[in-house]
Amino acid sequence: MGPAHREAARLALAGTDGELAMGSLPVAGLQTTIPADPSSTVTDSAAAATAWATGEKTANGSLAVGPDGERLTPLGREAAEAGLATGLVTTSAVTDATPAAFFSSVADREDQDDVAEQYLTAAGPSVVLGGGAGVWDDGLLDRARADGATAVTDADRLASAEGDRLLGLFAEGPLHAAPDPEVSLAELTRVALDRLSADPDGFFLVVEEEQVDEAGHANDDDALLTAMASLDEAVEVAREHAEDHPGTLLVVTGDHETGGLAVEDADPGADDAIPVAGDDDRAVDLDWSTESHTAAPTPVTATGPGSEQLSGTYPNTHLHEVMREVLLG
Repeated sequence: MGPAHREAARLALAGTDGELAMGSLPVAGLQTTIPADPSSTVTDSAAAATAWATGEKTANGSLAVGPDGERLTPLGREAAEAGLATGLVTTSAVTDATPAAFFSSVADREDQDDVAEQYLTAAGPSVVLGGGAGVWDDGLLDRARADGATAVTDADRLASAEGDRLLGLFAEGPLHAAPDPEVSLAELTRVALDRLSADPDGFFLVVEEEQVDEAGHANDDDALLTAMASLDEAVEVAREHAEDHPGTLLVVTGDHETGGLAVEDADPGADDAIPVAGDDDRAVDLDWSTESHTAAPTPVTATGPGSEQLSGTYPNTHLHEVMREVLLG
């Protein structure tokens, strides 16, 4: 999610004078995303999320494993070992690269069975909500239940689920690709926040809207705006929680830019024009230049303790430094 993704969503959803929930956060910065990869200056999600989760740059494809093969301890597991409640919410598979980097350490992001197994250890996340049920065979689900997790696959059971550990798998593959998802990202975020914030020692939660990336790869205007609306609804849930709990640090950002997006003027009558919200006389066109990731820096907005350190421009590893200081001191 780069600057143009945010601006396209702002214009389409809120208009020229409006603001998204993510844009309303008081601190704004910009992060660079270059990986420590000998063959690429453009990051993938695994390397970018590893920078956030460990404070170390690594090669593309690696999750919390350094360029030399050393296994690193990601922030989610550190937080759990320190006694905090931890969780992840995603519209992708729950074992996909971005959330997985915070709770597992594997050399190859495609080894999602190993990621799932690491989720089931003592330092794994206590709340896991998203898609990717296909990774969780009966053996893994039996182990999750034996460890005290409540496993649910529908919204009705989610609302009534009990216990300290919750595994919610609402689609066989990515949740955003399901034809009619039962639960929204905002609702999953609300459930996770309600459960995790009950821990008096504090909590750490990762929330991802994967369809922003998928829309960029597909150069799909409609899918992008749908995904950005979904993400912003989840941000609003988190923003309201942070307002009610002033000790909460909320950070909104993207692991990389996808699609080389530019926002251009358009004739409001053109077939592919996107109307500017609240303005019948203006429209924009989304111009994509690639179906791949780019090295464009990504925007960061934040609020809460430590957020003042996130203004300016910095490498993506700086987010780890700030988050870790707030969580663990």
